[in-house]
Amino acid sequence: MKHYSNNNGVLIHRLGVLPLAIAMLAGPAPQVAFALEPSEPVDRALADVLVTGMRDARDRLRQGLVTVAGTEFQPALLGHEVRESAFQLSYAFDWDTEMVRCERECETQVATGVTAGGDLANPHWERWRYVYIRRPGLSIVFDTKVGETLGGQIRILAEDADLLGVEGFDVRAACLLLLTDYQSTRSVSFERIVTDWASDLRTQEVTAVADEGGGIWRIQWISKDGMAMRTIWLNRTQGFSVTRLELALGQRRKYADGHESVHWSSPMQVNTATWAELNGVWVPKTFRLEAPQFHDDAGQNKFYDHTFDWQSVNEPVSADLFEPESVGAPKGSKIINFQGQKGVIEGVVCDADSKLTGNVIPPARDDLPPTAQVQVANRRVVLFVIAAAAVIALIAMAIFRLWRRR
Repeated sequence: MKHYSNNNGVLIHRLGVLPLAIAMLAGPAPQVAFALEPSEPVDRALADVLVTGMRDARDRLRQGLVTVAGTEFQPALLGHEVRESAFQLSYAFDWDTEMVRCERECETQVATGVTAGGDLANPHWERWRYVYIRRPGLSIVFDTKVGETLGGQIRILAEDADLLGVEGFDVRAACLLLLTDYQSTRSVSFERIVTDWASDLRTQEVTAVADEGGGIWRIQWISKDGMAMRTIWLNRTQGFSVTRLELALGQRRKYADGHESVHWSSPMQVNTATWAELNGVWVPKTFRLEAPQFHDDAGQNKFYDHTFDWQSVNEPVSADLFEPESVGAPKGSKIINFQGQKGVIEGVVCDADSKLTGNVIPPARDDLPPTAQVQVANRRVVLFVIAAAAVIALIAMAIFRLWRRR
């Protein structure tokens, strides 16, 4: 059975994500008289100080355990039904040792295929569980249907593998992510976001660096191509935490007299967040990502809501959470190596206590578990028989044609 969905993108097979840059295809965004700041010099240095302060404050979060209760609303897109559903996330991370674990449980719309008309065939909803573990030298994903006592699969991934959304997002980047980043097949790191922002503030058109009182500062800048405008609000009294982000897209218009101007849409995306200080570090408490461009007939916007429940902040995290055995794979789950061009079955979970057979890192062929050796041996025998039969058939056909000609 193949998976097709318009949810978080946590799928084995996925139809794909619509970037905000082509969101206009869903209908023209309303054009508004967007009030830019007067064209007067802005303090780029101050903007850099504010963003640097945010980066330094977030970088103080080194270890943590947190669970996230979430709700998502998906308008009807690509033939899918309008649906609001709950999802759960749990994160364990230790940035000092470069280890991260994300577990996600969510509803996924699955189907047996796609009809000739492009609709989903026999669509229905199932609840799936995904676990992603990354540490130096190892990257794996486990997925299984919730309630299944047998089955599931553990995928061993290359470092640059398409993670199909299961990695989740970097919790330090709450409120910073664009929709395309949030739904990306690769998690976008906090470091990459702030590095890009710092570069933009040095080289792009900065239209506002404004003190709005109460420790709140607003920074606004326009992308290099002049077609996207980002505005952030950050609170200096709360660890330079970003409490709001808006993204607007521009449309360039050329007039009869030859002059050009850019007309800005109303916000295509609005993020909001609240923050709490725990163990001397500011961490996200709530995070909402809303995309007004995508909405149902009643005007309900596409959104993702998150509520964070922190179990620990900057306290040691058990290394056992980053072991492959921690995924809890049921007996019969396949261990598949996707580090090459094609997936290869390397073994199975054959212990009732969900212990993996041997090391989940691909073992040498001779070191495979007995069940996997049998599978490999049988597969080779079958392929040999098929190849031999094909050769015999070709020889027989050649002899028959020669006989006919005589």
